[in-house]
Amino acid sequence: MRTPRQTVERNTFASQWKNPSLQRWLRPVGTLAVVTALGFAAIRFRGLIGSSLTQISSLTLPALALVAACWFTMLVSRGLVYRLTHGHLKFRHGVVLDQVNLAAANGLPGGSVVGIAARMKICRRLGHGSEQAALTVFASGQAFAIGRWVCLITVICASMLLRGMTPVDFVELAGAAIALMLSGFLWAILSSDSRLSQAVLHFAENVVTRTSRTEGAFRRARFRASIHRFRSGANLLLRERAPQLIGAGALSTFFGALILVVVVDDLSPAAISTIDILRAYLLARVATSFIPTPGGVGVLDGAITAGLITAGVDPSIALSAVIVYRAFTFALPIALGSLLYLVWRRNDVQENEAEPDDDGSTTPDTDDGTSDPLLHAA
Repeated sequence: MRTPRQTVERNTFASQWKNPSLQRWLRPVGTLAVVTALGFAAIRFRGLIGSSLTQISSLTLPALALVAACWFTMLVSRGLVYRLTHGHLKFRHGVVLDQVNLAAANGLPGGSVVGIAARMKICRRLGHGSEQAALTVFASGQAFAIGRWVCLITVICASMLLRGMTPVDFVELAGAAIALMLSGFLWAILSSDSRLSQAVLHFAENVVTRTSRTEGAFRRARFRASIHRFRSGANLLLRERAPQLIGAGALSTFFGALILVVVVDDLSPAAISTIDILRAYLLARVATSFIPTPGGVGVLDGAITAGLITAGVDPSIALSAVIVYRAFTFALPIALGSLLYLVWRRNDVQENEAEPDDDGSTTPDTDDGTSDPLLHAA
């Protein structure tokens, strides 16, 4: 049992931690720490970086064309993931949602949260209800995450067929299988009406309604109606478009990895196994999925570089491949996403053809699903 003094100290610390001025001070400190660490690394490995930049300048035009083609295929497949989450979304809407999210995630501290808020805002401006906007954000994120794990499992299985199974293969395959099962379990909770799902939703209902500004039975009815619409959409999306979503997510990951394959193959004098390059990239990608730095900057780059070196790639060539990869997947989305957001802000009034249908509604949709926009998808 805490003494009154401990309680006061605990409350004082919590109030100080939640102080907006303190949070505003901590954010730039975290960013400064990352920038400082990258600066020291650049000074420490300036010779290697100079050699890598020289290597990049010797890339052939066919290789650069292939890299551009891989990036464009990534752009199309990522936009397709968002397009598949809602029948009223057009392909250009999917590209805007994806690139704006990447621009925020790559360019801002805490950009993942900002990216979610930006996508929710865009979906709402396009006339989607808050439940459908949340489903679009959740389903797209799951498609990319599951797609990465599917790619890793495919590459490991291909390696096993060509070289035989090793203990490392078994461990990595088991980890990927567990990740896929956890994703499936999460989808089952959100889309089914099981006891576990009811318990989780009841907990969420209590949390949301306690912090809501509305009062009494109305807020609970509204929350339950929202959950019903979200579950109905998630269930229909799972039945109708799960393979397409996962396939498009895996395709974007695969062509991102091919950027590294193209650069290494063009610069390396010795032949490097494509499977080893893909495996090094995928392991680094899934291992750094939850890194809090913007776009995983520094950590992801180091992990991919280390993986390529382990696969037998010369250090300068490995770093060259990572620099090219990050130029297309980190720097370019910041510029493109910012531009698309500015263009969308000018044209969002014309795009908003429908009004959100969840403002104040307290009655769930009918169970026949005839009003769900997924059924009207092209």
